[in-house]
Amino acid sequence: MATISGGSDHCSGSNSQYLEVGAKGKIVEKNESEKLTSQINFRQVAPAEIPACFDIEQASYPEDEAASKTVLQYRQHFAEKYFRCAVVAEDNEDNHDVDQIVGFICATRCRLFTAESMSTHDATGPVLAIHSIVVEKHYRSRGIATAMLQNYIETMNSMPFDGVERIVLLAKVHLLPFYLKAGFAVLGLSDIVHGKESWYHLERSKEIAIHSWVVDSFTEIPGNGNPAAVVLYPGQFMDDDDKLIHWCRTVAREFNLSETAFVWEKKKDDGGEACEVLEKPLQELSMADSNEVFEEYVIRYFTSNGTEVDLCGHASLAAAAVLFQRTASEKLIFYAKRDKLTMAPYKYWSGKRIQICMEFPCKGLIETMKDNDIIIDMLLRAFPNLNGLLGVEEIIYAGVDEDNNDLLVEIPLRVFEAIGYDSICHSALDWAGYQRGVILCSVLESEDDNEPDFVSRFFGPKVGIDEDPVTGSAHCVSAPFFARKLNKTTLLAEQRSQRCGRIKCEVQENCVVLTGSAVITLSGNSLIPFD
Repeated sequence: MATISGGSDHCSGSNSQYLEVGAKGKIVEKNESEKLTSQINFRQVAPAEIPACFDIEQASYPEDEAASKTVLQYRQHFAEKYFRCAVVAEDNEDNHDVDQIVGFICATRCRLFTAESMSTHDATGPVLAIHSIVVEKHYRSRGIATAMLQNYIETMNSMPFDGVERIVLLAKVHLLPFYLKAGFAVLGLSDIVHGKESWYHLERSKEIAIHSWVVDSFTEIPGNGNPAAVVLYPGQFMDDDDKLIHWCRTVAREFNLSETAFVWEKKKDDGGEACEVLEKPLQELSMADSNEVFEEYVIRYFTSNGTEVDLCGHASLAAAAVLFQRTASEKLIFYAKRDKLTMAPYKYWSGKRIQICMEFPCKGLIETMKDNDIIIDMLLRAFPNLNGLLGVEEIIYAGVDEDNNDLLVEIPLRVFEAIGYDSICHSALDWAGYQRGVILCSVLESEDDNEPDFVSRFFGPKVGIDEDPVTGSAHCVSAPFFARKLNKTTLLAEQRSQRCGRIKCEVQENCVVLTGSAVITLSGNSLIPFD
């Protein structure tokens, strides 16, 4: 039978603000307890320390509740990282510091919180069941149990996500305040029989502090460009994991930005090889140099309404900006759902600003001449300012990319500049011939080399984005198109949303290299649970 602790820091649940009752009834000042806990270290229990733990266990529980030495050895062997102790350093005969165990917490994993399931350790179980929280009798009522439990929970929460969803334990009624203060909820009397007394079932969710950032892409100035959220996922992502997909959608809706990128380190079994591998990467970014240091990540993108999209340029730039702050690698490889993306730093500034080169696939276009009347009608319904300005003759070119994602429409500059930002009916962009967004673009003829070669705007109401401020992935379509039209391989593009942003585009035979700046504006942790 599993031994399930109610704890041994007897006064921890009802300490006064300034005083605690110490061992043998002595009054202990608060600062004395704080001084003691500051000298304690917390770590995993070693096999040779099980006898010391067993002595504390026996002294802490009635005979019919205490775990045997064999049971403790089993827990330490099979669930080592969940068996932790509090130690203080004491001098031995040789005046060398040795660790003395003054308390420990042990737990095993199970699928259901029952006495039977807790008698063994299931390494994949979603429930972490705490069996013992005990303190050596001379150290009780001095804040050690509180500090030990707090450290234990923090340690569990800091571990990479391994499937543990909640932490449970049983407690006697007099210790409920202690566990409530530690963040546990009382679910009622337990059906588990252990010893003569009744036990209460307590539980708390495992909080996973997942690092998150907001980055303004394609700009050097905070508040400009296109903001994207970046979430560094600590575990392994499976595209068929419905629960994880639901969590990603929830997080993306919470950020409520046009795109949220979820990234995690690529393992051998992540499947990224299914992504398209570019035949001729840009020479400067090629993998030919075997001495070059690079890291591989898998990346997925979700819009503000929870829609997953295959590719997003500004969110890729944002993710790279974050990761290059955390690594010394010279290059990052992103495996998107269909594409393999190469990212390399181009220029660093002070603070959180960086300029990055991103190698993306070129996307060809299929002309939609027979549908131009339908497209014109759609655009006139969506953009009332174009009434009287847009007709068949003003459609210089219209085509859908080879993946059927984006519709590109080239129009004269005078028509483009008349679109405006008010009175737009985004829901009218409803033609069934494309799946993601509408790119409206125009050549900008200028003698000034600092002026862009072409301008564009991107509208994606089908995926929950009325207008995207700066859309890197759209330039996988527009940059090759204007490179052919203008007979240039290097172009400067400007996306003229209200936030505005610029992208340098270098078009190669099989790829386009997008160079853009990014600035990190916010960082913190996502605490949204996986349930």
